[in-house]
Amino acid sequence: MQVLVSSGEGKKDAETHRLTGRAEDNRLVHFEVPSGSPVPRPGDVVAVTITHAAPFHLLADAPDGAALSIRPTRAGDAWDRSQAESCALPADPGAPRPVSLGLPALRVAGR
Repeated sequence: MQVLVSSGEGKKDAETHRLTGRAEDNRLVHFEVPSGSPVPRPGDVVAVTITHAAPFHLLADAPDGAALSIRPTRAGDAWDRSQAESCALPADPGAPRPVSLGLPALRVAGR
C-alpha cells in the first residue's frame, strides 16, 4: 500500500516510535521505520504492508525489518526547504541572506 507521509497526525508517534501518513482512501496509517532504514520526510510516499486494521486507522509494522521503499516527492523537497528556512539557513547555500535580529523598526510619520 502506498502511504503519503504527514507530520503531526499521530498523537502517539513519539511513544510508539512510528510515523503516520494517509492511504489513498484517506485513512490514517501508522507505520514503523525499521532500524537502518532512512527516515522519510513529510510529503514523501512510502510502500508499506498492512499488519493490523482498526476501524479508523491501519498499522504497518515491518516484521522482517526490511528497509522502507521511499519515493521522494516535490512535497518532501518543499518540506526540507521550509525546515531550512525556519532555522535561518538559506535554501540556496550560495545566496546571501539578510540576518534578522527580530527587532521592530520604529517609523515616525512624515519623515
